[in-house]
Amino acid sequence: MKRREALTVEKHVAIRELKRQDVEAMARWGFHDDPLFLHYNFPRLTYGERSLWHYMKTSGLRKKCFAIAAQNEEIIGYISMKKINLIRRTSELGIVLDPAKLGEGYGSLALSGFLEMYFVKMKMEKLYLKAAKFNERAYRTYLKAGFVVEKEIVEAFEEQEIEEWRIREIMKKNPHVFLAKGRIFCSYYYMSISKETWFSPQKSEKC
Repeated sequence: MKRREALTVEKHVAIRELKRQDVEAMARWGFHDDPLFLHYNFPRLTYGERSLWHYMKTSGLRKKCFAIAAQNEEIIGYISMKKINLIRRTSELGIVLDPAKLGEGYGSLALSGFLEMYFVKMKMEKLYLKAAKFNERAYRTYLKAGFVVEKEIVEAFEEQEIEEWRIREIMKKNPHVFLAKGRIFCSYYYMSISKETWFSPQKSEKC
């Protein structure tokens, strides 16, 4: 009998300008059920509100937004640059994926492609991000890409509309989320990667 060879499809992603029509595809994404990830769901908006969302994400000198497109041109996520400082050549990263695409390796591919564009084409010097301590999958992805932890911080959580009883249930299993003075707080890793780190010969070994 002839041995059958397994066929594998190599994944590719493209990082490009976020177009208005991309937002329509994003409106059809899946949804997170976990309360801690609700703020990553694409909001339920009218057509006009989606136009405004696109304008707010792509206008201004201190922020930029890019689409993550899979090899079949399917829009599977977006990457944002916030707090852009053109003098110091720094910014803060935000990345969101279609919940239906998590765990398929797209996050690592998108981050790698974006970092190459960020440091080579855009000639930036350093990139920062915040990673919630409970989000272990994202944290491991950032470490693999070469990010290092600069410090640990505690800030108000992005999603404040979670019912108190639900948060108290989460707190029993998750020490990184807690209530204080009627607000929800979270522990974060504040991480960064520099151009020198990205171009260093040791980077590939770390990855």
